[in-house]
Amino acid sequence: PERKEPTVEDIARWQRGMAAEKKAVQEAAAKLAAAGNDQQAKLEALNAALEMNTLDIGAAAAGVDRDAYRRIRSTFSDAVSTLSPIEMEMDVSKMPAPMVEQMKQGREQSAAQLATRLSPELFAALKAQAAELRQQDKELVGERLKVANAAR
Repeated sequence: PERKEPTVEDIARWQRGMAAEKKAVQEAAAKLAAAGNDQQAKLEALNAALEMNTLDIGAAAAGVDRDAYRRIRSTFSDAVSTLSPIEMEMDVSKMPAPMVEQMKQGREQSAAQLATRLSPELFAALKAQAAELRQQDKELVGERLKVANAAR
């Protein structure tokens, strides 16, 4: 199959996919909480929350196949991580100003490289929505971590 470059329309697909994956992970968390001492039920709930097991759910919600969704998710997750404000990635309040400036310049260079790999329309759309998309992506990761911690 030919590999399509991601498009602006894929942003909405990714958002639908992330929402569906988050719901699946939250359902797994509820099953884990209800499992009590049933080790098999705990294992099944934990497995249900794993990224490899929510991929198909995300792809179905996005309306694309598994490989296309994986590409969209990977490309966009990396992109919005680069394009979102550095403060979303780390607490820079206690860092020396020159260090923060150097890190911001590094992110700007990464963004410039990203701009050469994506269509101008897609780059602009991702940049405009970067903080919102990064937050949604981080929330999904956070839900997965909650399940992993609850299983301990």
